[in-house]
Amino acid sequence: MDNRPTQDDLERLREEAEKGDALAMNRLGWLHFYGEGLDRDEKKAFDCFQKAAGQGLAKAQSNLGIMYDTGCGVEQDKNKAAECYRKAAGHGSAEACYNLALMYAKGEGLDQDDRKAFNLLQKAADQGLAVAQHNLACMYVKGCGVERDLKKAGEWYRKAAAQRQAESWNALEVLPLIRLWSGLKKILGLGRKH
Repeated sequence: MDNRPTQDDLERLREEAEKGDALAMNRLGWLHFYGEGLDRDEKKAFDCFQKAAGQGLAKAQSNLGIMYDTGCGVEQDKNKAAECYRKAAGHGSAEACYNLALMYAKGEGLDQDDRKAFNLLQKAADQGLAVAQHNLACMYVKGCGVERDLKKAGEWYRKAAAQRQAESWNALEVLPLIRLWSGLKKILGLGRKH
C-alpha cells in the first residue's frame, strides 16, 4: 500500500499552508525532507519548518532544532538547535526534551550538565518516549545526574522494552549481573573511597 500523497492531497496541503496553517506547513516540510510526492529538498524543508515554528508549533520547533543540530538544509549551529529544542520542550515536545537532554549530556552547544540531562529525559520518558525511557534507565544505572538506583533503572528498562526498545531488553538481561556485582563490591569493601 502506497502512503505517498496524491497530487490532490499536495494541492490541498499547499493551500492550507498558504492560508497560514502551521500543521500543513510542517507536513510540507516533512514531504520536502523525505522527497515524498515532492522533490527532496532540505532547504525547502527548513523553510517550511521555520514558518511553522514561527507560529509556535512545537513539532516544527523541534524539527527546526534537528535541522540546526545536524546541519541539514542549513549551516550546523548547536546554539540555535538548543534554542529551538528549548522552545519546543517548553510547549511539551517529548522529542525536543530528549534531544536537548542529549546536548546537555554531551556538552554540545551547551555546558555539559548531567542533572539537566536527567531532568529533561525524565520529562520525555514520562510522556512515553521509549528511547528516553531507555536512556533514563541508563542514567539510573550509572548514577549519572541522579543517585544510582538499579530498581528504578529496571522499571524504566521494562517500560521501554514494552515498546519494543531492543536495547532495553538486552539491558534487562544484564541488570541482575550488575546487581550481583554491586552486592559483591559492598561485601568485599571494593570501590570505597578512603
